[in-house]
Amino acid sequence: MNYSDEHVALCALNKIFGYHPTLAVSLIEKAGSALGCFSVISSEAEKSPHPELLSELTPSALEWARGELSSIDSRGFRFLTIIDEDYPQPLRECAGPPLGLYLNGCSSPTEIFGLRPMIAFVGTRDISPYGRLWCQKLVKAWPWTS
Repeated sequence: MNYSDEHVALCALNKIFGYHPTLAVSLIEKAGSALGCFSVISSEAEKSPHPELLSELTPSALEWARGELSSIDSRGFRFLTIIDEDYPQPLRECAGPPLGLYLNGCSSPTEIFGLRPMIAFVGTRDISPYGRLWCQKLVKAWPWTS
């Protein structure tokens, strides 16, 4: 897949601001685009609650993102960004939506994130026994499960 410069910038921002998506969205709004974030002036960094993140907005971050997108593409994955038409609407409406999602599979995003009822649990890859227990309880209690 041929990713646009804006997709490359979103991939880089997704990595840099992964735990601070609201900060990334705010920065994109101020800059006018994801790519525009990489031209942030130092005065913005001084006002930011996380100036160390703004210091990562470098050309090397964009180069990393180009390599990342090439790598996932070569493995049959896809990077779906918040500007893509098939990005899940319920996720887009969250206060701090992720700038991008990594997808792997033969189903289209529309099939995966279609209009059927759904629930999502976001957390760590290394789930605790307590977290696993509560996740199982919540899924079992959900209305469409039997």
